[in-house]
Amino acid sequence: MALFYLIKKVFEAYSNLGSILIELGLIQEVEFFLRKAIELNPNLYEAHSNLANLLSELGKLDESIICRINALKLRPDDEKLILPLAHHLCNDKKYNLTVSFFSLCLFCLIWDLGTSR
Repeated sequence: MALFYLIKKVFEAYSNLGSILIELGLIQEVEFFLRKAIELNPNLYEAHSNLANLLSELGKLDESIICRINALKLRPDDEKLILPLAHHLCNDKKYNLTVSFFSLCLFCLIWDLGTSR
């Protein structure tokens, strides 16, 4: 149990360090730590989201979109992840995919409203 706790803290530390390095402008170092956090725990959605933000800043939109999708798979109901993904798809001129994505989000929202009664 102690080992599990320690491993959890290590990958959280990698993710947090990545966030701090972004704020400091140390872009080269950030990608390494975020990828390491994902390697240690692929279920850490914050690391996927932070890596997506970084890759977007670096102009690597295709990779950024993949990271956003990975984060969204882990947190499908998190609207903070949905809108940036749609924004990236639109910026990358993937308009048909953007419309499909928003349609799916709208369907899920309507489904949620219908089933929560």
